[in-house]
Amino acid sequence: WGRFVQGMSIEELPISDGVTQFADAQRAEHWLLSFEQRVSEAVDLRIEGYHKRYTDLQSRYENLLNRLVILPEVKPDRVRFDPVSGRAVGIEASLRSVRSRPLFWWASYAWSRAEDELSDAVVRRGWDQEHALNFGLGWQGERWELSLAGLWRSGWPTTHVELVATEDSATLQAPIGNAQRLETYVDIDARIARRFQFDGGASLTVFFEISNALNRRNTCCIEYELDDESEEPVLLTESIRSLPLLPSLGVIWRF
Repeated sequence: WGRFVQGMSIEELPISDGVTQFADAQRAEHWLLSFEQRVSEAVDLRIEGYHKRYTDLQSRYENLLNRLVILPEVKPDRVRFDPVSGRAVGIEASLRSVRSRPLFWWASYAWSRAEDELSDAVVRRGWDQEHALNFGLGWQGERWELSLAGLWRSGWPTTHVELVATEDSATLQAPIGNAQRLETYVDIDARIARRFQFDGGASLTVFFEISNALNRRNTCCIEYELDDESEEPVLLTESIRSLPLLPSLGVIWRF
């Protein structure tokens, strides 16, 4: 159990959103319960639960649809959140091999919820991740290394917006922030490496990696555009996908 107080650093002042004064320090109360057990000679089990309560929160600015933009403060979906309080709760269970060589593995599952309490509603935070499953498998020899890692998780929260037309103009309206979710995110990465040892302690590692080995185009955000060339304005939306299968080759020189 612990209580924490954190003030704003000088670089955290969101001047681009028109904020020119530092806010009061935020406060948090953390409760954590952890259980560890060696279930066999080769496997460790860990179960951990937590509850975090936040008060005196600072106002923050977020983009409802597309958070991955270069200049988020100039987008029309930029909104201000004034949470009264917040909380994050979760539980995680993990299994891990005890022997580190030559074969090792791990797997974990986590359920969590992160939300803000506003004056009139309770909304999910933009990074709320309800379900997450991670796993990894590796083999490490004297010269060769092989590894495989995967992630399956709930999609990030998103907001449904609609265009409301009036006689003079059209405006975007969002009933409740972060009430919907993007598609489930799945990613698997693979790596192979070869080490070369030299006299004097120097070594060279050559590796080849594949990111997103399944070539899954995960949805990261929603792009939108207002079509005002027709008789009535129309809101056009499009899902933005993450990078496809991406191979990379590299070297590491240690001396």
